[in-house]
Amino acid sequence: MAKIEDAVVDFIINNGTFYASLLSQMHRMVDNKVDAIKVVIKNGRINMQYNPTYIEPLSMKDTKTALEHECMHIVMEHALRQGGKDPEKWNIACDLAINQLLTHIPADYITPQKLFGQDMYKYHIQPGQNAEYYYELLEKSEEAKKKMKADAQAGKDTGCGNEHEADGSGTESDAELSKEIVKQMVGEALKSAKGQGHIPAGLEQYIDELFKPAKVSWKALLRKFVANSVKSGSRPSWKRPSRRYGSTQKGRVPDRTICLTLVIDTSGSIDDGALQVFMDEVSAIQKCYKSDITVLECDAEVAREYKLKKFSKLKRDVHGRGGTSFKPPFKYIKKKRIKTDALVYFTDLCGDFPDHKPPIPVLWAYYNPWGGGSAKDQQVPFGIVIDIEKDKPKGR
Repeated sequence: MAKIEDAVVDFIINNGTFYASLLSQMHRMVDNKVDAIKVVIKNGRINMQYNPTYIEPLSMKDTKTALEHECMHIVMEHALRQGGKDPEKWNIACDLAINQLLTHIPADYITPQKLFGQDMYKYHIQPGQNAEYYYELLEKSEEAKKKMKADAQAGKDTGCGNEHEADGSGTESDAELSKEIVKQMVGEALKSAKGQGHIPAGLEQYIDELFKPAKVSWKALLRKFVANSVKSGSRPSWKRPSRRYGSTQKGRVPDRTICLTLVIDTSGSIDDGALQVFMDEVSAIQKCYKSDITVLECDAEVAREYKLKKFSKLKRDVHGRGGTSFKPPFKYIKKKRIKTDALVYFTDLCGDFPDHKPPIPVLWAYYNPWGGGSAKDQQVPFGIVIDIEKDKPKGR
């Protein structure tokens, strides 16, 4: 469509080549069954399906906004993060996260203020959050439910009419392939832009997360470390037809979960640089598994506990910075009856250890911010020590 091509040229002239490159890499096709625009990751490529009757009445400014919105869906990996969430609510939650980053917000685009109304104050709703944050609020906000119901009855779209799908909602290998496609696409756009052009600050965070490498290959390491603790199971899915009844019935796909406890040493001997290293590694673990992760921050006592879901924001404002003891987390887990298959402790190993070996596998993720010693030099009474800098497991 000429209007989309004109918008791509306008992006290059006025906004740099980042968005233009992303759009140029999408296979664009007319689809009158789509209400507005739909991005689909399928068969190793990213398709953008659009309805001309939606695009034609738009001004150039609004056309660019709609396309910018679609690019953000890709960069934020919204299609890959949906999982088993309600598609309509997830789409709205994604729009709420995206629309706050747009350089221009058309009058009919949804925002947290429009949708949640007075519940903004009731639930202390914060701006600039991710889609998972707004999805949870949609589950409990009465103001949002009334608005969505009224719009549905009036035949209006509560969001901005954009949708997204990916093969990655099926098996783990599908998800990895779709993620790699997204990374290659965004990487090409960054290379094309060469640091020029408008990329919203909020979007830069997602780009950093997309490409940030972990020092440790956690996926491989944890697979070996907790292989006996991973609970094997399956769940029904249309992705795999039933062996007995064929395509008329759902089959089953693997569904493996693990309960991890991650302890972050927040004592005074851990400087801000070391904490950043720890947080980056925790973020890498967060992406590895369909996990139930409990995070404990501890110096001489446990200062904070919280759950970390796969795409929730990691809390980087740590509590603590006092003395060091490795005993409190193990006592805390037992006292609070926290379900744990394995524990990973991020520390410089300067502290006193528990008197007895705990009944769960323990991995000490060692990092010395002062540059002295290595994992093999550390004497621990139980567990496995790995050096975050070198990723060399040493059993004890």
